[in-house]
Amino acid sequence: MACAIYLDGQMSGRTGLLAKNLICDFLNMINADSDLREEMEKAIHAEDTFTNIRDFRAKVKRDA
Repeated sequence: MACAIYLDGQMSGRTGLLAKNLICDFLNMINADSDLREEMEKAIHAEDTFTNIRDFRAKVKRDA
């Protein structure tokens, strides 16, 4: 949901930067942990389950 809200342009300024960085950090943590990745895969119940996450990842990069 956070990815969809961000992609809809509902977050800007400091809130938007904080949200973007937080979402990126959580996604990186999930990606780095095989147990968390496995749990995410179990959560897939439809073709579009993680569409907003995929779209967010394609559009947004975490600034180092």
